[in-house]
Amino acid sequence: MAMETKILVLDDEKDLCELITQYLNERGFKSIYATSIDEFHEKLRSFSPHFLLIDKFVNRQDAFSLITQIRGFEAYKSLPIIVITGCEDFEEKIKALKMGADDVLIKPIKLEELYTKIQ
Repeated sequence: MAMETKILVLDDEKDLCELITQYLNERGFKSIYATSIDEFHEKLRSFSPHFLLIDKFVNRQDAFSLITQIRGFEAYKSLPIIVITGCEDFEEKIKALKMGADDVLIKPIKLEELYTKIQ
């Protein structure tokens, strides 16, 4: 149920994070964001999200290694992860899925599509 679902968004574009979290919060989710990987790790532990939305590149760091790291923890093995990327390359999408992402969204994000995927 949306009222209980906590979502953590990771993207170094603060404006995009604010747009996404506002949209989701208005629809009954409890969402917060991080704009750096360090901040993300901190909020992952303290917020205990039910769902992750992770940008493929954060501060020029590839998020694929982050996804692998998250999947290495028993508590997060089944945590749904959507990767957002500006790259429309099919191989990159397949790579994200193989690294442990559950889905991939291409920027610019269509908020209605994101909402549907999270429900």
